[in-house]
Amino acid sequence: WRTHDRKFVVKSLPTPERDLLVNLLPSYIEHLEQHPYSLLARFCGLYDLVSIKHSSVALVLMCSVFGGEEIDEQFDLKGSSVNRRVGVADADTAKKDVDFSGRFIYLGAERRAVVLCQLERDLLWLERHGLCDYSLLLGVRTATKEDIRERRRGTLNGELVRLQCGGVLSDDRQSVYYLTIIDVLTQYTFKKKGERTLKSLKYYNNATQISAQPPKPYRARFQKFIASIII
Repeated sequence: WRTHDRKFVVKSLPTPERDLLVNLLPSYIEHLEQHPYSLLARFCGLYDLVSIKHSSVALVLMCSVFGGEEIDEQFDLKGSSVNRRVGVADADTAKKDVDFSGRFIYLGAERRAVVLCQLERDLLWLERHGLCDYSLLLGVRTATKEDIRERRRGTLNGELVRLQCGGVLSDDRQSVYYLTIIDVLTQYTFKKKGERTLKSLKYYNNATQISAQPPKPYRARFQKFIASIII
């Protein structure tokens, strides 16, 4: 769900993910304090709603990377190709890796280096906590004259902030990008191991491209893929 101003997103969490988020919070907060330009999605609140029948549901409140702005397209990218195609979709539906094939994120050499450096810090934090199956959420919209006027003299740190709030102008000044890492509450559990085994049997000729991977190879594949599409 989105709030009426579209600046926040509310999601329900299964109990294991809710408990994991609680356990991760001290390290998550420390990471953001050390790296204020982190690309990790921003958690703003965690709530347990209890009904009169004493059943409960956990809800997490997150900042929307799009900041309430209208976008033209969005992509959920993992660096995997198996079952990663949506096809035709509206602006509110995230396309996937195969849909993004042949396209790039144009940041230029200097901004690319800064973004990939921060991305590596974030991914190593995720790997250290045994997390996998996360995605890069990319939003894209056409740049306006106002975007070009406001953003053309931004600092590098300011650009990193804009990735999470306000968007950054592409190097060719044609598009505005929004980037954040989402779905970070999945650990490589027995269930994920089983999923990997079954999909490896089904897609044995393309096993390295299935989404389910242990944290270290998942991080390495994800990092290599993102580096290949930012130019």
